[in-house]
Amino acid sequence: MTGPATDTEMREFARMLGQVFATDRRVPGEAREFDRELWSTLAELGLTRLTGPESEGGSDAGWTESAYLLAAAGAVDLPIAENDLLAGWLLGRSGCPTATSGPALVRTAAVLDADGTARHVPWARSVDALVAVWEADVTWRVAEFARSDVEVTEAANLASMPRDHVRVDVSAQQGTPVPADVVTEFLRRGALARALAMAGTM
Repeated sequence: MTGPATDTEMREFARMLGQVFATDRRVPGEAREFDRELWSTLAELGLTRLTGPESEGGSDAGWTESAYLLAAAGAVDLPIAENDLLAGWLLGRSGCPTATSGPALVRTAAVLDADGTARHVPWARSVDALVAVWEADVTWRVAEFARSDVEVTEAANLASMPRDHVRVDVSAQQGTPVPADVVTEFLRRGALARALAMAGTM
């Protein structure tokens, strides 16, 4: 997508999303496995990195398109927002080197405590990489950790959605410094994405 979408384009986009997610609705309270087949379909359609550049398999879209996508996918529970609006965005803003690559790559994101831990991280057990931000020496830093370098304790929220606890060795990773306002925007993006997904679920 290049430039603002027209009303007709958005209606077509909404119709396409309805078809993609029509047969994949989770039952509230029912635990489920990560749907790799559906994720691959979303990746082929450029939806897993909707706001990312086309060179990275994205669609150069904006928040309007993301709102439609998150609303449509709200009942599916996949780390779409985490992969695109959080992890992908944070990597782009920081210029941080990536630990993994591939068109159907799955990332999640988290803010780590000083000891390298974070709680309630969506789908940490199933992703290929964790993009994390943490504070060290009065400086915020960003790094991508391959799944094999992340210690995961599986957990779930009240809706039985995977929200795992993670730990990484930040002492072994210098990270890429970022200004504090990047972290503030990261948190706000996460809050807005969550609200849009909740609206879609309701």
